[in-house]
Amino acid sequence: MRISQIDLLSSSSGVTLEGCFCFQDDMEKRRGKMATFDDLVQEKANLLAARMTTLTSEDVHWEGDGSSDQLKKQGFFPRDFGMAFWDWPQGVGLFGLARLQGNPYDHFIRNWAKKRISQGLPMRNINTTVPMLTLSAYPEYEKMALDWATDIYTKFPRTAEGGLEHFTTGADKNSISRNPGQLWADTIFMTVLFLAKMGQSTGNEQWLEEANYQTLLHIKYLLDPATGLFSHGWDFNQRNNLGKTFWGRGNCWLAYGLPLYLEMVGPTLAPAESRYLEVVISNQLRALFALQSPEHLWHTLLDDSSSYIEASGSAGILAGTFLALRLGILSDYYLDQAQAGLRALLGNVDEQGILHHVSAGTSLTDDRSAYKAIKQLPMAYGQALALCACAEYLSYKGKDDGQ
Repeated sequence: MRISQIDLLSSSSGVTLEGCFCFQDDMEKRRGKMATFDDLVQEKANLLAARMTTLTSEDVHWEGDGSSDQLKKQGFFPRDFGMAFWDWPQGVGLFGLARLQGNPYDHFIRNWAKKRISQGLPMRNINTTVPMLTLSAYPEYEKMALDWATDIYTKFPRTAEGGLEHFTTGADKNSISRNPGQLWADTIFMTVLFLAKMGQSTGNEQWLEEANYQTLLHIKYLLDPATGLFSHGWDFNQRNNLGKTFWGRGNCWLAYGLPLYLEMVGPTLAPAESRYLEVVISNQLRALFALQSPEHLWHTLLDDSSSYIEASGSAGILAGTFLALRLGILSDYYLDQAQAGLRALLGNVDEQGILHHVSAGTSLTDDRSAYKAIKQLPMAYGQALALCACAEYLSYKGKDDGQ
């Protein structure tokens, strides 16, 4: 299948989407006609993983100037670049590596954690929690995981109705940036999954109940019942969704996070709760595939075709789709569209294993144009979400093949 060209501006890396699609074509030619799509997915997964472990700030060629606030509006958060920090991009990176069958990057994960801890960890917050989603599986971090889950349950700031306020790292790792009264879509993946995992592994019913409550509360305030999509956030102070922006990566945190949540704690939920979450997931994915672009990926503003096609959100949507297919939540009717999306996504991975056209860090705002102004740069979370899309696809295919 040939992927049509996308008539968009190139990213700051200088690589156009048209050029990226050639990467996939070249690989297919080198491998020959006998190569299967599954082979190509596995090869791209290997490239993505290997490159992510060496990704540094030097791989990010930032172009732009202005005040600190202006740069942040374009996604300039230096700690987001590469794997040399402890924050959410790196935490999502670890999760992507660990999601590979057999965890071949176990040694890298252990060494990464040791080095970051020796350097001094940032203050605990919503975004710095996500590395623990992976590290909690390691015996040497059991006490840290227990302490961290206790802090989430007892100390993390709350909004009205007891929601987890989306507070993050501030100007440096020893400061905090508050978003008082705000729920963000990101929180489900960044914090709630870890709390649910800890509740499940320890048998702590309070943590399980809290994770379930947070999941249901975020759905209550972020879900748009008319479309099945999720807004980026909700502000209890203004009592609105700050523009009701259907942001691509924000939706991916739920499109992937909710199936992961069901996979993790499904047996502990009441049948009605599981049924409700399955309906929410299937409705969202159906809505997303109705908005899939002619190039088989998704725009950074899902309902705005003038916004750029964005790779990390697309990857998370596809990862959630293949997991939902494997769990039996989503009909196989969408398999062809999902496979076309994965092929298009992997066309954006260059020969060095870098995924292009990933939007940088994006804050909640009621200015829809601000989402279009975010730079597109190589990011660990982009690598990881593409890796997850590959891993979930291969896992789904393994189920089909009786493996």
